[in-house]
Amino acid sequence: MVNQLKNQISFVVLYEKQNIFSFNALIGAIESESYLNGLNINFVLKKEDLIKEIKKLLSNNIKVILGLSFFTTQIWDMYELISLLRKNFSQKVMIIAGGAHPTGDPLGTLKMGVDIVAIGEGEQTLIELLKKIIDNGNPKLVKGIALLDSEENIYFTGKREPIDLNQYPPLPQKFIKFGAIEITRGCPYSCYFCQTSYIFGTTPRHRSVDSICKAIEFMIKYNKNDIRFLSPNAFSYGSIDGKSLNLPKLVELLKRTKE
Repeated sequence: MVNQLKNQISFVVLYEKQNIFSFNALIGAIESESYLNGLNINFVLKKEDLIKEIKKLLSNNIKVILGLSFFTTQIWDMYELISLLRKNFSQKVMIIAGGAHPTGDPLGTLKMGVDIVAIGEGEQTLIELLKKIIDNGNPKLVKGIALLDSEENIYFTGKREPIDLNQYPPLPQKFIKFGAIEITRGCPYSCYFCQTSYIFGTTPRHRSVDSICKAIEFMIKYNKNDIRFLSPNAFSYGSIDGKSLNLPKLVELLKRTKE
């Protein structure tokens, strides 16, 4: 019965260049959750193709859950897109938004026409949310999300604890997607203009060298030799506080990844 329900649902992501790092992490997490095996995931590369793809899915009686991730610099494009989606499909499409801007302004994002905002890190939140949708459960039981109540006031389900980066792969391997490998999350500096500390916390968390090497091996398997790392501070790898240098760990990272 569960597999039948999963076949009737499609998680559609707008997989644009500016936001692929977010979706690589999220889809990698979904792939690691056995309960979600078999869930249809559609990658749409351009906004102009989104309407056509959603129409096709709805015509086949597939429930569409659309995932959006965006920065503040993308807000006007997203506003136009969401307005167009609501004009064409009304409430037939469930829209979930996350990323830097929705996390910083969840109420504004919800009032743009989004159904649910994932606040902060989205891996575990999205997994639990998709499970609830498949099981026809109550999304309000999922921590880390915001939605509007019946009086159009924001309802926040509570803060989620930071994840262990090693719990999930940095790249989707079943769907064969590539990009920079995130090696560290969290930044101690809390710069006024930056969302990193607000979204990911001020205590750095590091992906293990073993996990990083596995991701590199996956890329090399597909002849991807341009290996890049994603970190708030490249020299903070292995550091407890994100400020001091952990030279042995840095050396280990560079030596093993070079091999």
